[in-house]
Amino acid sequence: MADPKESSAWLAPYVAALPPNASAKGIFLQNIIDRAKTVPRRELLASAGIEDRRFIPFLDYPYADLMKLTVAGAKAVYPRIDERVALRRLGQTVFNTFLDSHVGRVLFGALGKDLDRILLTGPKAYGISMSFGTVTSEKLGERRFRYVFRDAPILIDTHQVGVIEGAILQHGFTPEVDIAMDSIGDGAITLRW
Repeated sequence: MADPKESSAWLAPYVAALPPNASAKGIFLQNIIDRAKTVPRRELLASAGIEDRRFIPFLDYPYADLMKLTVAGAKAVYPRIDERVALRRLGQTVFNTFLDSHVGRVLFGALGKDLDRILLTGPKAYGISMSFGTVTSEKLGERRFRYVFRDAPILIDTHQVGVIEGAILQHGFTPEVDIAMDSIGDGAITLRW
């Protein structure tokens, strides 16, 4: 695997834009490790430039570590495709990972297959999963939603697009996506299917 300093230089402004003590839940770091099984764990973590340790699902870990591991994991899981597409595809696995957790079942379980309600509840999952920024969602019309991210430099235009797509794909639809970025931490994702 590549040297983390070389391969992810573009990630530095995102990491620098994170607020002090920005955190994410361990379930998401572990998801990436689980997906990248073709690469030994230590090698994957070293390529991300983060410490090798156990990730407990709902304990907090530095969000910067999650971002670095997300980039390294995308390269490991999808080595032959464009990095932006790989980040998006890796993002598509996040909804099911969260849904399989106890917290995810509590938050989304009662909603059944009601995709509108799931997408409107999505911002609550972000609130549980990270310690900073805001995410809102709104229904714009039949099979049309917008997610708005503020103060959240979390790879909105790649990985987060995939996260939301994952929920829609899980329900048998293929979304079309428009992305409007104001800055690395502020933007909107509009989806229709």
